Amino acid sequence: MRPSNTLPITWRFALLSGLGLLGAVLFLPSETNGKQAATTDSSRSVHTVASADSASSPEMQRIERAFAGTWSTSESFAHNKFYPNGAERKGTAKFSLATGGTSLIEEVHSDGSAGRLDFMVVIWWDSETKVYNLFACGNSGSNPCKIRGTAHWDGDSFVNDYELSIGGAKKKWKDTFLEIAPASFTLVAAMESGDGNTIQQMITTQYMKK
Repeated sequence: MRPSNTLPITWRFALLSGLGLLGAVLFLPSETNGKQAATTDSSRSVHTVASADSASSPEMQRIERAFAGTWSTSESFAHNKFYPNGAERKGTAKFSLATGGTSLIEEVHSDGSAGRLDFMVVIWWDSETKVYNLFACGNSGSNPCKIRGTAHWDGDSFVNDYELSIGGAKKKWKDTFLEIAPASFTLVAAMESGDGNTIQQMITTQYMKK
């Protein structure tokens, strides 16, 4: 018997904490072929933006190099009050550029003793605040879509900090993408402990390039 899906379970970016896109988004008609869009400034001169398969900035180029592609995933859940016997899940994740290279989208489909997971993350670079924002949607919960923190590079690791309500109490969470290599990387999801001072590792996900 599978444990109840108590926790929102995937941590990746749009992928998630402040899609600067959620506030107000304007979709303007384009006369282009759909791969490129043009904008006009006050002087009426036309500027071409990146195509859908080209990252729009150095910051987006960096996360594209790190994560773009299709991956096999293997999740391992730590023994805790949510999963006394631990749990696991296996599946597939796909990262791809979207919206003219201004966002990176991850789509996850996996299943196992931890329960079925269908998850989407959107990650984009905010040039004003100088952080990556994430927005996420999952297949469970009364509010399945929400902003999911802000992310930054810490050396060669990509770190997303956010909050989740567990049992009515807000907890700080940290997702760390580490050991990033062309054919593999690891994601560690950790939650602050009861004393609020230490971090407890909750889920470890191994990604292998397909």
